[in-house]
Amino acid sequence: KLNQRIHNLPEVDNIFVYPAMGDDGLSGGAAYIAYYEQAEVKDKKNGIISDIYKGGEFTNEEIKTALDKNNVECEYFENVEVEIGRILADSKVVGRFNGKMEYGPRSLGNRSIIASPFDPSINDWLNKKLNRTEFMPFAPSINREHAKDYFIGYKNKHVAADYMTVTYDVIEEMKEKMPAVVHIDGTARPQIVDPKTNASYHKIIDEFYKLSGVPVVLNTSFNIHEQPIVYSPQDAINGFLEGKL
Repeated sequence: KLNQRIHNLPEVDNIFVYPAMGDDGLSGGAAYIAYYEQAEVKDKKNGIISDIYKGGEFTNEEIKTALDKNNVECEYFENVEVEIGRILADSKVVGRFNGKMEYGPRSLGNRSIIASPFDPSINDWLNKKLNRTEFMPFAPSINREHAKDYFIGYKNKHVAADYMTVTYDVIEEMKEKMPAVVHIDGTARPQIVDPKTNASYHKIIDEFYKLSGVPVVLNTSFNIHEQPIVYSPQDAINGFLEGKL
């Protein structure tokens, strides 16, 4: 919310908040310092962050081995995004473990628990399932092409919104379309999803949009209370079973 206040100052055209804004970001800062102190030719383009999916990833075979080891029933879908869109439209909750893990404290689709944004009571019952005591509503993930229709003043150059580090006032008529992800003050902290950086997650939201008419899914980190965000297939299975997803 503070970042939104700064962004809305008349003197400010745009803001950027480093996606890993805690101690985990020190490694990135150290790399930037080394580059700017030692590179003979400096190019600002080298400071641009295209995406933050920098963590480890696992093959289907590794995931299947972990599922079998834990006696978890599973089914393979060639076009899994369509199936997830259907599940979400059926008001079910999905633990999504896919591709490279996100860098920083925000789950941005690859290690996320996702659901439809329609049930305003989900904050209560899902947090209880996950043994959390959080009071903040969950965040909306929205495809870039629809963001300006939901958030007042959003523009594609607002890169901070790609990493869920700034809130926006929600357009009045859109509050009723996603009550589970709007704060009590009428704001939301969106993750803007681009097909160039996360094609699979973008497709899930698109499939949900085809069935529901709303290009938004609820997004919260895939972890149990006081546990870090899941990293490995075993972490995901533990979270899936303990959270009773």
